[in-house]
Amino acid sequence: MRFVLFGFLGLNAVCAHMVAQNPATESPSRDARLELVVVLTRHGVRSPLTAQADLDKYSAAPWPKWDVAPGFLTPHGYELMKLFGAWDRMKFSADGLLSPSGCGDTAHVTIIADVDERTRETGKALAEGMFPGYNIVVHSSPMASSTRSSAGGKRQSAIPILPLPSRPSRGA
Repeated sequence: MRFVLFGFLGLNAVCAHMVAQNPATESPSRDARLELVVVLTRHGVRSPLTAQADLDKYSAAPWPKWDVAPGFLTPHGYELMKLFGAWDRMKFSADGLLSPSGCGDTAHVTIIADVDERTRETGKALAEGMFPGYNIVVHSSPMASSTRSSAGGKRQSAIPILPLPSRPSRGA
């Protein structure tokens, strides 16, 4: 996973550098205003999806024990995602998109998670890290995570499309 992540980040940096170096790229007008930030993330650290006994069949030594059910977010994973939420708050407040503290911006933040426990808990951890002490609703589809498509048996998740909260402009 580390290789893929760094490879992806490296590709973004190269692409950003190419755009920055391209003379045909127009700079935004002075009155341009950022209206929306979308953050896509994967769930935090989870336990293996396969049962312990099945993993032990293919290992020379017993597989490490996990304190959560297969596929669930671990307590360590929850804490790491809280750190990501705190970092997001710090970054977005430094950029003038959120206030540095308090709950004034909670109405302008929408968190949507898949139906699995690990993604719902990841959303809760991000919210807790971003707005400690405030209850942010993590939206998720009510459909069961075991829904399967007829083609290929892949799980299909319905992510709700929510209207974006209106946000008063800053400094206008």
